[in-house]
Amino acid sequence: MKRNILFWFSCWSVLTLLFLPFPFVFFPKTGILLSESILPLNELICSWLGINVRDSFLVSDSLAFYSTALILGVLSLLIMIFIYWKGKKYLPAVQKVLFFTLVLFLSYFLIRYGLDKLFGVQFYTPAANTLHTPVGQLGKDILFWTSMGTSTFYNQFMAITEISAGILILFNRTRFLGLIVGFGVLLNIFAINIGFDITVKYLSGLLFFCCLICLCFYSSNIRFLLGRTVSEKSVPHVSGIYIFVLFLPFLLDLSVTYWNIKSKDSGKSYTVESVSGISNLMSTEELVRIHFHPEGYFITENKQQRFTSYAMKNNGNLVVIDKQPVFISIEENRLLWKENKTEIVWNIKETDLKKMVLKQDKTHWYVEALIPR
Repeated sequence: MKRNILFWFSCWSVLTLLFLPFPFVFFPKTGILLSESILPLNELICSWLGINVRDSFLVSDSLAFYSTALILGVLSLLIMIFIYWKGKKYLPAVQKVLFFTLVLFLSYFLIRYGLDKLFGVQFYTPAANTLHTPVGQLGKDILFWTSMGTSTFYNQFMAITEISAGILILFNRTRFLGLIVGFGVLLNIFAINIGFDITVKYLSGLLFFCCLICLCFYSSNIRFLLGRTVSEKSVPHVSGIYIFVLFLPFLLDLSVTYWNIKSKDSGKSYTVESVSGISNLMSTEELVRIHFHPEGYFITENKQQRFTSYAMKNNGNLVVIDKQPVFISIEENRLLWKENKTEIVWNIKETDLKKMVLKQDKTHWYVEALIPR
Protein backbone atom coordinates (compact mmCIF):
# COMPACT_ATOMS: atom_id res chain seq x y z
CA MET A 1 0.00 0.00 0.00
CA LYS A 2 2.79 2.44 0.95
CA ARG A 3 4.60 1.68 -2.30
CA ASN A 4 1.47 2.46 -4.33
CA ILE A 5 0.88 5.76 -2.52
CA LEU A 6 4.53 6.69 -3.08
CA PHE A 7 4.15 5.91 -6.78
CA TRP A 8 0.99 8.03 -6.96
CA PHE A 9 2.65 11.02 -5.30
CA SER A 10 5.79 10.62 -7.44
CA CYS A 11 3.73 10.54 -10.63
CA TRP A 12 1.71 13.57 -9.52
CA SER A 13 4.87 15.53 -8.65
CA VAL A 14 6.49 14.87 -12.03
CA LEU A 15 3.32 15.77 -13.96
CA THR A 16 2.86 18.94 -11.91
CA LEU A 17 6.43 20.03 -12.62
CA LEU A 18 5.89 19.44 -16.35
CA PHE A 19 2.71 21.56 -16.30
CA LEU A 20 4.49 24.52 -14.72
CA PRO A 21 4.60 27.45 -17.21
CA PHE A 22 8.29 27.86 -16.43
CA PRO A 23 10.52 29.31 -19.21
CA PHE A 24 13.01 26.47 -19.66
CA VAL A 25 15.53 27.18 -22.43
CA PHE A 26 15.37 23.64 -23.81
CA PHE A 27 11.54 23.43 -23.74
CA PRO A 28 10.48 27.09 -23.48
CA LYS A 29 6.74 26.62 -24.04
CA THR A 30 6.09 23.07 -22.86
CA GLY A 31 4.47 24.06 -19.56
CA ILE A 32 2.48 26.84 -21.24
CA LEU A 33 1.12 24.52 -23.94
CA LEU A 34 0.24 21.83 -21.40
CA SER A 35 -1.50 24.40 -19.19
CA GLU A 36 -3.43 25.74 -22.17
CA SER A 37 -4.54 22.22 -23.09
CA ILE A 38 -6.51 21.86 -19.84
CA LEU A 39 -7.61 25.50 -19.56
CA PRO A 40 -11.30 24.72 -20.34
CA LEU A 41 -11.36 22.19 -17.51
CA ASN A 42 -9.60 24.64 -15.18
CA GLU A 43 -12.10 27.35 -16.10
CA LEU A 44 -14.97 25.01 -15.30
CA ILE A 45 -13.57 24.04 -11.90
CA CYS A 46 -12.66 27.62 -10.92
CA SER A 47 -16.04 28.92 -12.10
CA TRP A 48 -17.61 26.93 -9.26
CA LEU A 49 -15.86 29.41 -6.95
CA GLY A 50 -16.98 32.33 -9.10
CA ILE A 51 -13.44 33.09 -10.34
CA ASN A 52 -12.40 33.58 -13.98
CA VAL A 53 -8.82 32.36 -14.57
CA ARG A 54 -8.56 32.84 -18.34
CA ASP A 55 -6.29 35.89 -18.00
CA SER A 56 -4.35 34.66 -14.96
CA PHE A 57 -3.89 30.91 -15.44
CA LEU A 58 -0.18 31.34 -16.25
CA VAL A 59 0.49 33.71 -13.33
CA SER A 60 2.29 32.32 -10.28
CA ASP A 61 -0.10 31.12 -7.55
CA SER A 62 -3.13 31.51 -9.81
CA LEU A 63 -6.14 29.51 -8.67
CA ALA A 64 -5.67 27.62 -11.95
CA PHE A 65 -2.39 26.23 -10.57
CA TYR A 66 -4.25 24.57 -7.69
CA SER A 67 -6.98 23.40 -10.04
CA THR A 68 -4.30 21.86 -12.26
CA ALA A 69 -2.83 20.09 -9.23
CA LEU A 70 -6.26 18.59 -8.52
CA ILE A 71 -6.70 17.45 -12.12
CA LEU A 72 -3.22 15.90 -12.23
CA GLY A 73 -3.87 14.20 -8.89
CA VAL A 74 -6.78 12.34 -10.45
CA LEU A 75 -4.81 11.63 -13.65
CA SER A 76 -1.80 10.24 -11.78
CA LEU A 77 -4.10 8.02 -9.72
CA LEU A 78 -5.58 6.62 -12.93
CA ILE A 79 -2.07 6.06 -14.33
CA MET A 80 -1.08 4.18 -11.19
CA ILE A 81 -4.18 1.99 -11.33
CA PHE A 82 -3.64 1.27 -15.03
CA ILE A 83 0.01 0.27 -14.58
CA TYR A 84 -0.81 -1.80 -11.49
CA TRP A 85 -3.60 -3.56 -13.40
CA LYS A 86 -2.00 -4.02 -16.82
CA GLY A 87 1.72 -4.07 -16.15
CA LYS A 88 2.52 -4.54 -12.47
CA LYS A 89 5.98 -5.84 -13.34
CA TYR A 90 6.86 -2.45 -14.88
CA LEU A 91 5.97 -0.56 -11.71
CA PRO A 92 9.54 -0.54 -10.23
CA ALA A 93 11.06 0.64 -13.53
CA VAL A 94 8.53 3.47 -13.92
CA GLN A 95 9.02 4.42 -10.27
CA LYS A 96 12.77 4.65 -10.87
CA VAL A 97 12.21 6.97 -13.84
CA LEU A 98 9.92 9.15 -11.75
CA PHE A 99 12.43 9.28 -8.89
CA PHE A 100 15.31 10.45 -11.05
CA THR A 101 13.10 12.95 -12.86
CA LEU A 102 12.36 14.51 -9.47
CA VAL A 103 16.07 14.43 -8.62
CA LEU A 104 16.96 16.32 -11.80
CA PHE A 105 14.28 18.97 -11.29
CA LEU A 106 15.18 19.44 -7.61
CA SER A 107 18.84 19.83 -8.44
CA TYR A 108 18.07 22.32 -11.21
CA PHE A 109 15.82 24.55 -9.10
CA LEU A 110 18.16 24.54 -6.09
CA ILE A 111 21.15 25.47 -8.26
CA ARG A 112 19.15 28.04 -10.22
CA TYR A 113 17.84 29.88 -7.17
CA GLY A 114 21.29 29.69 -5.61
CA LEU A 115 22.79 31.34 -8.69
CA ASP A 116 19.99 33.93 -8.64
CA LYS A 117 21.15 34.99 -5.18
CA LEU A 118 24.83 34.83 -6.13
CA PHE A 119 24.33 37.12 -9.15
CA GLY A 120 21.91 39.46 -7.40
CA VAL A 121 18.98 38.52 -9.61
CA GLN A 122 16.60 37.34 -6.92
CA PHE A 123 17.31 39.57 -3.92
CA TYR A 124 18.72 42.54 -5.75
CA THR A 125 19.72 45.84 -4.19
CA PRO A 126 16.64 47.97 -3.32
CA ALA A 127 15.51 50.46 -5.95
CA ALA A 128 15.90 54.19 -5.31
CA ASN A 129 12.21 54.79 -4.63
CA THR A 130 12.03 51.81 -2.24
CA LEU A 131 14.92 53.21 -0.22
CA HIS A 132 12.85 56.37 0.37
CA THR A 133 9.55 54.61 1.10
CA PRO A 134 8.50 54.49 4.79
CA VAL A 135 8.47 50.94 6.16
CA GLY A 136 4.79 51.22 7.05
CA GLN A 137 3.88 51.72 3.39
CA LEU A 138 5.70 48.61 2.19
CA GLY A 139 3.93 45.29 1.71
CA LYS A 140 5.41 42.36 3.61
CA ASP A 141 6.74 40.78 0.43
CA ILE A 142 8.55 43.96 -0.70
CA LEU A 143 9.83 44.53 2.84
CA PHE A 144 11.34 41.04 2.95
CA TRP A 145 12.76 41.39 -0.58
CA THR A 146 14.28 44.75 0.36
CA SER A 147 15.82 43.43 3.57
CA MET A 148 17.34 40.43 1.83
CA GLY A 149 18.75 42.64 -0.90
CA THR A 150 20.79 44.64 1.62
CA SER A 151 22.84 41.69 2.94
CA THR A 152 25.58 40.38 0.70
CA PHE A 153 26.74 37.81 3.27
CA TYR A 154 23.35 36.17 3.81
CA ASN A 155 22.65 36.01 0.08
CA GLN A 156 26.00 34.35 -0.53
CA PHE A 157 25.45 31.97 2.38
CA MET A 158 22.06 30.89 1.05
CA ALA A 159 23.43 30.69 -2.50
CA ILE A 160 26.26 28.35 -1.49
CA THR A 161 23.88 26.23 0.60
CA GLU A 162 21.35 25.84 -2.23
CA ILE A 163 23.96 25.21 -4.92
CA SER A 164 25.74 22.67 -2.71
CA ALA A 165 22.48 20.83 -2.02
CA GLY A 166 21.66 20.83 -5.73
CA ILE A 167 25.04 19.34 -6.65
CA LEU A 168 25.00 16.75 -3.86
CA ILE A 169 21.59 15.50 -5.00
CA LEU A 170 23.03 14.57 -8.41
CA PHE A 171 25.43 11.93 -7.05
CA ASN A 172 24.39 8.55 -5.69
CA ARG A 173 26.76 8.62 -2.70
CA THR A 174 25.82 12.13 -1.57
CA ARG A 175 22.17 12.24 -2.62
CA PHE A 176 20.76 11.52 0.84
CA LEU A 177 22.84 14.33 2.38
CA GLY A 178 21.79 16.68 -0.44
CA LEU A 179 18.12 15.83 0.10
CA ILE A 180 18.43 16.46 3.86
CA VAL A 181 20.00 19.88 3.23
CA GLY A 182 17.50 20.62 0.45
CA PHE A 183 14.63 19.62 2.75
CA GLY A 184 15.68 22.24 5.30
CA VAL A 185 16.24 24.92 2.66
CA LEU A 186 12.94 24.32 0.85
CA LEU A 187 10.93 24.10 4.07
CA ASN A 188 12.36 27.46 5.14
CA ILE A 189 11.59 29.01 1.73
CA PHE A 190 8.03 27.67 1.81
CA ALA A 191 7.53 29.13 5.29
CA ILE A 192 8.94 32.50 4.18
CA ASN A 193 6.60 32.64 1.18
CA ILE A 194 3.63 31.97 3.47
CA GLY A 195 4.74 34.29 6.27
CA PHE A 196 5.60 37.22 3.99
CA ASP A 197 2.76 36.55 1.51
CA ILE A 198 5.12 36.10 -1.44
CA THR A 199 3.40 34.74 -4.55
CA VAL A 200 5.64 31.71 -5.08
CA LYS A 201 3.84 29.56 -2.53
CA TYR A 202 2.75 26.97 -5.09
CA LEU A 203 6.20 26.38 -6.58
CA SER A 204 8.05 26.42 -3.24
CA GLY A 205 5.46 24.07 -1.74
CA LEU A 206 5.73 21.77 -4.75
CA LEU A 207 9.54 21.63 -4.56
CA PHE A 208 9.39 20.94 -0.82
CA PHE A 209 6.91 18.11 -1.46
CA CYS A 210 9.14 16.68 -4.22
CA CYS A 211 12.09 16.67 -1.82
CA LEU A 212 9.95 14.91 0.80
CA ILE A 213 8.92 12.28 -1.77
CA CYS A 214 12.57 11.62 -2.66
CA LEU A 215 13.45 11.27 1.02
CA CYS A 216 10.79 8.56 1.37
CA PHE A 217 13.06 6.32 -0.69
CA TYR A 218 15.67 6.70 2.05
CA SER A 219 13.38 5.68 4.93
CA SER A 220 15.96 3.16 6.17
CA ASN A 221 18.64 5.89 6.33
CA ILE A 222 16.28 8.12 8.31
CA ARG A 223 15.47 5.31 10.74
CA PHE A 224 19.18 4.72 11.20
CA LEU A 225 19.72 8.40 12.04
CA LEU A 226 16.94 8.13 14.60
CA GLY A 227 18.74 5.20 16.24
CA ARG A 228 16.27 2.55 15.17
CA THR A 229 17.01 -0.92 13.86
CA VAL A 230 16.70 -1.02 10.08
CA SER A 231 16.61 -3.65 7.43
CA GLU A 232 18.59 -3.19 4.23
CA LYS A 233 16.51 -1.52 1.52
CA SER A 234 17.49 -0.80 -2.04
CA VAL A 235 17.49 2.83 -3.17
CA PRO A 236 17.10 3.73 -6.87
CA HIS A 237 20.56 3.86 -8.40
CA VAL A 238 21.83 4.90 -11.81
CA SER A 239 25.28 5.42 -13.27
CA GLY A 240 26.80 8.87 -12.79
CA ILE A 241 27.39 9.25 -16.52
CA TYR A 242 23.66 8.80 -17.19
CA ILE A 243 22.82 11.44 -14.61
CA PHE A 244 25.30 13.81 -16.24
CA VAL A 245 23.82 13.24 -19.70
CA LEU A 246 20.28 13.70 -18.39
CA PHE A 247 21.27 16.88 -16.58
CA LEU A 248 22.89 18.41 -19.69
CA PRO A 249 19.68 20.19 -20.85
CA PHE A 250 19.35 21.75 -17.38
CA LEU A 251 23.03 22.69 -17.48
CA LEU A 252 22.47 24.34 -20.86
CA ASP A 253 19.53 26.26 -19.42
CA LEU A 254 21.66 27.53 -16.52
CA SER A 255 24.54 28.47 -18.82
CA VAL A 256 22.33 30.47 -21.19
CA THR A 257 20.51 32.16 -18.30
CA TYR A 258 23.61 33.39 -16.47
CA TRP A 259 26.11 33.83 -19.32
CA ASN A 260 25.83 37.62 -19.67
CA ILE A 261 23.69 38.42 -16.68
CA LYS A 262 24.23 41.74 -14.93
CA SER A 263 23.33 42.55 -11.36
CA LYS A 264 20.80 45.35 -10.89
CA ASP A 265 21.64 48.70 -9.38
CA SER A 266 19.37 50.96 -7.34
CA GLY A 267 18.86 53.57 -10.04
CA LYS A 268 19.08 57.25 -9.07
CA SER A 269 17.25 59.66 -6.78
CA TYR A 270 17.14 63.45 -6.90
CA THR A 271 15.85 66.03 -4.45
CA VAL A 272 13.69 68.65 -6.14
CA GLU A 273 14.93 72.05 -4.92
CA SER A 274 12.79 74.25 -7.18
CA VAL A 275 10.73 74.18 -10.36
CA SER A 276 10.45 76.92 -12.96
CA GLY A 277 7.24 76.59 -14.96
CA ILE A 278 3.84 74.96 -14.58
CA SER A 279 3.00 71.47 -15.78
CA ASN A 280 -0.47 70.52 -17.00
CA LEU A 281 0.14 66.85 -16.22
CA MET A 282 1.12 66.92 -12.54
CA SER A 283 1.40 69.21 -9.52
CA THR A 284 5.12 69.87 -9.69
CA GLU A 285 5.00 72.19 -6.66
CA GLU A 286 4.05 69.19 -4.50
CA LEU A 287 7.05 67.10 -5.50
CA VAL A 288 10.01 66.66 -3.18
CA ARG A 289 11.94 63.90 -4.97
CA ILE A 290 12.12 62.12 -8.30
CA HIS A 291 13.48 58.63 -8.80
CA PHE A 292 14.73 56.73 -11.81
CA HIS A 293 13.95 53.05 -11.34
CA PRO A 294 16.47 50.61 -12.92
CA GLU A 295 13.61 48.82 -14.70
CA GLY A 296 12.80 51.96 -16.70
CA TYR A 297 10.33 53.96 -14.63
CA PHE A 298 10.20 57.65 -13.75
CA ILE A 299 8.80 57.92 -10.21
CA THR A 300 7.67 61.06 -8.43
CA GLU A 301 7.40 61.50 -4.66
CA ASN A 302 5.27 64.24 -3.12
CA LYS A 303 5.28 65.88 0.32
CA GLN A 304 2.97 63.17 1.69
CA GLN A 305 5.49 60.53 0.52
CA ARG A 306 3.15 59.16 -2.10
CA PHE A 307 4.79 57.67 -5.14
CA THR A 308 3.57 57.72 -8.75
CA SER A 309 5.38 55.82 -11.49
CA TYR A 310 5.47 56.40 -15.23
CA ALA A 311 6.95 54.15 -17.90
CA MET A 312 10.07 55.48 -19.63
CA LYS A 313 10.91 54.89 -23.29
CA ASN A 314 13.49 55.94 -25.84
CA ASN A 315 16.43 55.11 -23.52
CA GLY A 316 14.95 57.11 -20.68
CA ASN A 317 14.37 60.33 -22.62
CA LEU A 318 10.63 59.88 -23.04
CA VAL A 319 7.96 59.58 -20.33
CA VAL A 320 4.32 58.94 -21.18
CA ILE A 321 1.80 60.60 -18.82
CA ASP A 322 -1.91 60.26 -19.58
CA LYS A 323 -0.96 59.18 -23.12
CA GLN A 324 0.97 62.42 -23.63
CA PRO A 325 4.71 62.26 -24.41
CA VAL A 326 7.10 64.20 -22.19
CA PHE A 327 10.75 64.59 -23.14
CA ILE A 328 13.28 64.86 -20.33
CA SER A 329 17.02 65.39 -20.15
CA ILE A 330 19.40 65.98 -17.24
CA GLU A 331 22.35 68.31 -17.38
CA GLU A 332 24.35 68.74 -14.18
CA ASN A 333 21.79 69.81 -11.56
CA ARG A 334 18.95 70.61 -13.94
CA LEU A 335 16.20 68.48 -15.41
CA LEU A 336 14.69 69.86 -18.60
CA TRP A 337 11.03 68.86 -18.99
CA LYS A 338 9.18 69.37 -22.30
CA GLU A 339 5.46 68.68 -22.62
CA ASN A 340 3.68 69.90 -25.74
CA LYS A 341 5.04 73.45 -26.16
CA THR A 342 5.69 73.94 -22.46
CA GLU A 343 9.24 73.80 -21.13
CA ILE A 344 9.90 73.36 -17.42
CA VAL A 345 13.23 73.48 -15.62
CA TRP A 346 13.67 71.46 -12.44
CA ASN A 347 16.59 72.34 -10.18
CA ILE A 348 17.61 69.04 -8.63
CA LYS A 349 20.32 67.56 -6.43
CA GLU A 350 21.36 63.92 -6.68
CA THR A 351 21.12 61.79 -3.54
CA ASP A 352 24.12 59.60 -2.73
CA LEU A 353 22.26 56.33 -2.20
CA LYS A 354 25.42 54.55 -1.05
CA LYS A 355 25.46 56.68 2.10
CA MET A 356 21.93 55.74 3.15
CA VAL A 357 21.78 53.70 6.37
CA LEU A 358 20.01 50.75 4.71
CA LYS A 359 22.77 50.53 2.09
CA GLN A 360 25.49 50.02 4.69
CA ASP A 361 26.27 46.33 4.29
CA LYS A 362 28.30 45.87 7.48
CA THR A 363 28.62 43.33 10.26
CA HIS A 364 29.44 44.43 13.81
CA TRP A 365 31.11 41.75 15.91
CA TYR A 366 30.77 43.53 19.27
CA VAL A 367 28.05 45.79 20.61
CA GLU A 368 30.33 48.74 21.39
CA ALA A 369 30.85 49.21 17.65
CA LEU A 370 27.18 50.11 17.37
CA ILE A 371 27.41 52.94 19.89
CA PRO A 372 27.97 56.31 18.16
CA ARG A 373 31.04 58.22 19.40
